[in-house]
Amino acid sequence: MLLFWLIRVVIVGIAAGWIVTRLANISNTTIAQNLLIGVVGSFAASLLGLHGSNIFAQIILSVVGAFIALFLYRFIREKL
Repeated sequence: MLLFWLIRVVIVGIAAGWIVTRLANISNTTIAQNLLIGVVGSFAASLLGLHGSNIFAQIILSVVGAFIALFLYRFIREKL
């Protein structure tokens, strides 16, 4: 059960990270960077109380969370 969950997190993370990097016009990202962006997005979405019932909903919510996390990262980076 834990292995299935981990595989699902990796698949959702890579897919969400890839979508966010394409929509935000971020080029030259690796699979590891896409995974990190997607997992951070998934975590951000879960902090907001957003949970998907299937893998497609999880990808969409992870993309939303990743955009929020990316916005906050860029905002904080500009302020420092």
